[in-house]
Amino acid sequence: MSTDPTPDRTLFVDFSWRKYTCIIRENEESEPLYLQKWNGWTMKSTFKTGAAVTAAMQKDPDAVSINSDASTLADDTDIIGTSRVRAVHIDIDATHRGRALRISAAKKLMTRYNYASLAYATDPHKPAVMTWKANSWVKCFDFDLLDESGRLVARFNPKYFGIKKFASVEMFGPLAWDKQATEEVLITGLSMYMCMVYRSMSWVPLVGAIVARPGKDYKVTEKEAHEEYERNVEAARMAQAGGHLKPDGSSGDVDHDKMWEHVNEGAIRR
Repeated sequence: MSTDPTPDRTLFVDFSWRKYTCIIRENEESEPLYLQKWNGWTMKSTFKTGAAVTAAMQKDPDAVSINSDASTLADDTDIIGTSRVRAVHIDIDATHRGRALRISAAKKLMTRYNYASLAYATDPHKPAVMTWKANSWVKCFDFDLLDESGRLVARFNPKYFGIKKFASVEMFGPLAWDKQATEEVLITGLSMYMCMVYRSMSWVPLVGAIVARPGKDYKVTEKEAHEEYERNVEAARMAQAGGHLKPDGSSGDVDHDKMWEHVNEGAIRR
């Protein structure tokens, strides 16, 4: 039985100026696996995979405007996620397979973002808090993704002088080839890169970062992860109890005819 560790993985990101689209491939000669459709007017992105990728690459860009919602949301059966860079707030609203995925700035001026991950969670009910951060002051758009223990699991490497060769994404560790982890990394990494490019080119998000109140706009990922954990645990308990919980909150078999007889158990008698 082989004990070799999971090999690392590298995905290559090319940018099509004609289609305003990021194309993600396994290698530079292979067919596209994913694409990110960027809308420059609304600063929204749509991430796709499957047949929609091939179809989108074959479309005539003049037939449908690249900045129209119709072209962005076409083939929605193959959409794996969306994201939106805000004009003032420096948090990013994203989704992955229908699940809200807020990418929250942990620092006002430094490149450090958190999000609650299910792909890297060790508990199926409790998301793991992941951290994207710049790996140096010089290369401020090179991002490292760290798990809760501080271990490097992914890296975003932009091509600073590339015209079409946009970036590469490296995946490390046992989840390097995991589909859910790959999609999370692509959605959060590319969205954060677009956000940081916008922040570096406009004074509006700088003002938003300066006037933001710590604790309200930032460092909320841990709270969201805990709230999602509580919702998941409650849903699991409800499912185990057949849709009902006992008065003490425990799960198990409940006699539906007598369940209301115990509704006031534990109440303080006056």
